[in-house]
Amino acid sequence: MTLNHLIAAFHAWMDQVASALAFIHAQLRSEGVVCVIETDDNVFAILPPSGPGTFHLRPEGRIPEHVAAALTGRTVELVLSPARFVFCPVELPKAAASFLDGVVRAQIDRVTPWSVSDATFGYGSPKDIGDERICVTVAATMKARLEPVLVALKAQGTRAVSVLVKTETDDPVRVMEGGLATNGADHRIHRILLIVLGVAAASAALALLASDWVGTALDAQLDEARTRATVERTRAITAAEKQGDSALEARKREVPSVTLMLEALSDILPDDTYLTELRMDGDKVEITGHSLEAPGLIRRLERSRRFSEATFIAPTLRQPGEVGERFQIKARILLPQEVP
Repeated sequence: MTLNHLIAAFHAWMDQVASALAFIHAQLRSEGVVCVIETDDNVFAILPPSGPGTFHLRPEGRIPEHVAAALTGRTVELVLSPARFVFCPVELPKAAASFLDGVVRAQIDRVTPWSVSDATFGYGSPKDIGDERICVTVAATMKARLEPVLVALKAQGTRAVSVLVKTETDDPVRVMEGGLATNGADHRIHRILLIVLGVAAASAALALLASDWVGTALDAQLDEARTRATVERTRAITAAEKQGDSALEARKREVPSVTLMLEALSDILPDDTYLTELRMDGDKVEITGHSLEAPGLIRRLERSRRFSEATFIAPTLRQPGEVGERFQIKARILLPQEVP
């Protein structure tokens, strides 16, 4: 994806956010909601309480003054004729009911002649058709077919427009929510969002500069602390080396040698025996493996003069496909001074 694509996607996202915020702003400030219904091709009627009457709605046409007054500053709920739309039933798994918007959006280019970017669409309430499936009626049309009507409404000073389409059986299907924000509200919000993002970016840049300055100071303090720690460590090592020989000798007398223990096991265990696991904890050792003569291993360990208190800590088992029996033995390692 190129930089131009990223910039275009960012501006498209900003436009959508600005339109949504402008619609909410219009709803809060609007003097009321006016319902306008299309009764014939480009012929519309305003429902009460604004007053009855029909009028043509075209960008180049004029509408009666009392109609224009009824639309100015209002939020319009525009119910269009089904002749402007194509309707397509879409069957879906029942589990898709919780995320219908994304599912329908992904199906638009398959069930309609238009892509998602070129179409304005909506869908009715899902109906259970059995067998864990639902049916959703999708209504779609080209954005270009709605543009003249929306432009004409904008010319009358409407604050925002929601677009619905009449159906024969169901309630009207909503195909656009807040699709039009008038008198520059969306552009002002777009600019405000850009300013907010700019301020946020500038704040982030200042925070990075401050972080760099603080980080430099902290690095200097850290280097000094490392130098002091190195000096202290050197002193500690020197002191430890003076006591190292005696401590090492004491350690050798108190803790069994792993090397000697492994060497002893290598001499004691027969050739048909191999280990799969060895654990050593102080003067205790646990060995696990397979042997053709597992019962005789206890006797070998006891006779070695390197181990004592040898015992099985699990039953010996013979698994299908394995050679010999699986064993698990625990024993105590004799310290050098304990060896007779």
